[in-house]
Amino acid sequence: MTGKYVSIAAPQQTAAHTASTNGKSMPAVPVLQRKPKEQEEMPLEEPQIDLQQTVLTDTPVAQRTPITWRTDAYVARILTLERSGSTERFSKWKKVKDLMAAYKALRDDQYVERGKTLRAMREKAEDWLVAHPVPQNGVEDTKVSDIRTEIPGLITFIAAEEKDTAESAYYGPGIALDQSVPRELKTGISYFDSEDVKARTLFNNFNNNLRFAYLGARVIPKIAIVSRSGDCMTLANLYLYVAEQLGINAELGKREVTQLGGPRAINGRATQGNTHGETHWYFQNHYWAIVNGVNYDLLYKAINPDPPALVANEATHNGVNYTVFTNGYCVIETSERGKLTADTIQGQGRVFTTEGNVQEFIDGNRLVQQ
Repeated sequence: MTGKYVSIAAPQQTAAHTASTNGKSMPAVPVLQRKPKEQEEMPLEEPQIDLQQTVLTDTPVAQRTPITWRTDAYVARILTLERSGSTERFSKWKKVKDLMAAYKALRDDQYVERGKTLRAMREKAEDWLVAHPVPQNGVEDTKVSDIRTEIPGLITFIAAEEKDTAESAYYGPGIALDQSVPRELKTGISYFDSEDVKARTLFNNFNNNLRFAYLGARVIPKIAIVSRSGDCMTLANLYLYVAEQLGINAELGKREVTQLGGPRAINGRATQGNTHGETHWYFQNHYWAIVNGVNYDLLYKAINPDPPALVANEATHNGVNYTVFTNGYCVIETSERGKLTADTIQGQGRVFTTEGNVQEFIDGNRLVQQ
């Protein structure tokens, strides 16, 4: 496996925020902070930790661990949500609570078990939400309604803990993370299949069988096998890791330049884009797997997808910077919104079809310069 995976700098710690839903304060959840372009060139895509490295010299401060869950007020409140004499329909919720209790009992350095338990917990919570839609007649037990109100915030809470666990695992002393290839990724692959057939079947297994959560954090393959979460490089490197064990000669494809792709659902996230209004995907880099010249894009769930528009040049109008792409489209990044009226730019930036449009928008929304 040596030399097949990319290794770049360790991810930075992200800030926390407190969300408010229906008047109820949710716990602090890490969010990816977009630095001004001159400071940081990777929106949404965090730098990666060395894939061959299990022990680093610096020690991160994880936001939560099993120990902190034992005294966390939010966790305690969630565990009180139940219905007296609850019937079979509440068994899914009981499984969520049982997993939460099991997680609290783990040691902080049990990274693999933490990852497995958190993933199962998140999936059970998602299953509960699917199994309990809002009734059309609006009549239901208040306990069910209370649980449904809390589930989205709980899923976010668990996903944040998954991210913290994956990042903290890099700093554990001498962690052994040898995990077997998940069965769902080996389904339908025969030893006697050709390399191309194996590669395509493995790709289909990633798309159809792997329950993946796009968290925007890079995770090494051996941990991603357990956490089922990460970013586009996580997916690509996990594909390479599994492919090698299945006798598939795969390599990493990469496009490390500012790029703008059209709207589409991606692996692990239902949204159609990360720009204002979800109109496009705007990245500073992108990674995929290549086998015998075929591009297997695990994030976009496509084989040989159409390439995105690449950056052509940077421009400035009325003091506001924007990026021009080869297809003529332009993007004002989030870092520029302080120069414009409120709520005019959300996500990773706002996309315009022509330079004339972006300049007209700037003139109409420019704050008066002091």
